[in-house]
Amino acid sequence: MQKTGVGDHIIDSDKIYVIFDIKNQKDVSGKDREYVYYKPIASLERDTGLIGSIPIDNFTKAGLRGLLSKKEAGNFLNEISTASEMEGIDYKGYKEILYANDPIKTLPLLKTLWGKKKAEGESFSRVDREIVEVTMKHLVEELGFVTKTPLLKMRQEIEAELNKAAKV
Repeated sequence: MQKTGVGDHIIDSDKIYVIFDIKNQKDVSGKDREYVYYKPIASLERDTGLIGSIPIDNFTKAGLRGLLSKKEAGNFLNEISTASEMEGIDYKGYKEILYANDPIKTLPLLKTLWGKKKAEGESFSRVDREIVEVTMKHLVEELGFVTKTPLLKMRQEIEAELNKAAKV
């Protein structure tokens, strides 16, 4: 993971957080480790008082990562039309892709389900609809935050690109 500091933002498969402290402390085995303390950003979530901490070397295992850069976010939007769709993936595979917390790996899943949604209309399954919504919420929040675009506008931009890709 890239060097992380106080004030930096990180994301998991559900929320964006701000790092508010970094401390060296002993873990349960008595080994000195560097811990990062973080909390959900106030702009997207009411302050619940939730504070998390994790050894910095466990970020990847825990599904945490730094946010996309502004340039990466722009590239992501451009890649929607050229991303390939998935074939033959099951719901366990969907969960693994979503838990990986990688927008580039999530894009083929979203594009596939978006096309399926457009093709099936009202018969689009509830489970697939929920996966689309969870994926969209996560992408909209990250891309909107990074590019300073209102969430509704960011969702509309992503949907417009998905619709173009699905030829709707």
